[in-house]
Amino acid sequence: MRTRTWAAGTVAVLVVASVVGIATAAAGRCAVGGDPGPGAAVWTPSGGPEERAAADEAQRRTAAVTAAAGLPATVVWGLRSREGNGEQLPEVVGATVTDDGVLVTVQVRGDDALLAAHAAADGRPLWSAALPDRRGGVVLDPVPGGPLLVTTNQALAALDPSTGELRWCTGVDPDATSTATPTGDGVLVAEQDARRSRMRMLSTGTGDEQWSERYESHDGGIAPVVAGDTVAVFAADAGDDGRTSGVRAFRTATGEPAWSSTVDFPKPMGASDGVLLLRTDAGLQGVDPGTGRVYWTSREPVGGGTRGGGTVVAPPVAGAPALLLRAVGQDDSRGGLTGFDPATGVVRWERTGEELGGRPGRPVESPGALGDRVLLTDHDLLAVVDARDGRVLGRGTVRGVDVVSGDLGVAFGGPLTTVLRFAP
Repeated sequence: MRTRTWAAGTVAVLVVASVVGIATAAAGRCAVGGDPGPGAAVWTPSGGPEERAAADEAQRRTAAVTAAAGLPATVVWGLRSREGNGEQLPEVVGATVTDDGVLVTVQVRGDDALLAAHAAADGRPLWSAALPDRRGGVVLDPVPGGPLLVTTNQALAALDPSTGELRWCTGVDPDATSTATPTGDGVLVAEQDARRSRMRMLSTGTGDEQWSERYESHDGGIAPVVAGDTVAVFAADAGDDGRTSGVRAFRTATGEPAWSSTVDFPKPMGASDGVLLLRTDAGLQGVDPGTGRVYWTSREPVGGGTRGGGTVVAPPVAGAPALLLRAVGQDDSRGGLTGFDPATGVVRWERTGEELGGRPGRPVESPGALGDRVLLTDHDLLAVVDARDGRVLGRGTVRGVDVVSGDLGVAFGGPLTTVLRFAP
């Protein structure tokens, strides 16, 4: 699971007791760790008066979620960014849950930012670390069975998720749009900035560089997509003349060019079930990631189509289709959600943004799924959709859930962060 956090809002200090495992390293622009100072205060439903007040507010919000979207849940614990005396504490603006049950949050105070890790089950503090710079956002990527990847506009750091110990760190171009993607061959780091763009494959365990390739990015906002043994980028030098935009694909094991295409102005959009998905002027395409051969081309879906972009979500359960969460258009389009077969492109069902309760100009995101129930939110909206047939199971204008991992949900934003456990 991966959560991008943005430098929105101004908040102050926080309090976390018994935090250990602070890591520090520096190499050029690469720096992460150091004493971050106090962190956001943990509360539990069985705590003192201030904690119980936070728990009561969390219970009210959770009841609203259950009533609106039919998601019974129990409040487990949380964090607060305000003391009982009115003292402001740093605000939680992002979170992720690792596969060994560690909740890592991004917390901000003015221009300062830190990571704080707690046991997801009960809120027990584990470690914290300062971040050197949060401008441009912070991205958390837990590698299953491996490190927690932390990407800022200055560096990519790999931390031990249980202790916060720094395993390795590398600087990235502060003027580029940088992403880190775990693959079977290592961590793929892309720094996209027009003609200065490059990709590197780093060892997951050590950060050692295995290969590096240069290319000219057409749009740094369209991230590379890993599918099979290749990675596809939206490049301005994809054509034989070196000046035509399209998709360039490279082998993840070696960085060697695999294939390229400029037909119908293709852009990588996602991958599912071994199929690379491209957004083109002809519609959504499914292609062989190893050769670029086109398997199918779909018609444009309803609700604004894919021209404005979107997010592909793999089938959440066996037998369910892949999901295309279509982006909100620049007009009054509210996006939408489409269930489709990635092998054939056959559309199983579609829901418009209006059916989901979306509002014009407000992007709808999916924090995850609870079995076959897909959650959708725009922070003030929560909708639940059956992934198998597209039925809208519930929706309401309530504060949504920002992260879902297993049966746990995390809702943050403002002074109160709540960890929920959903009923089966």
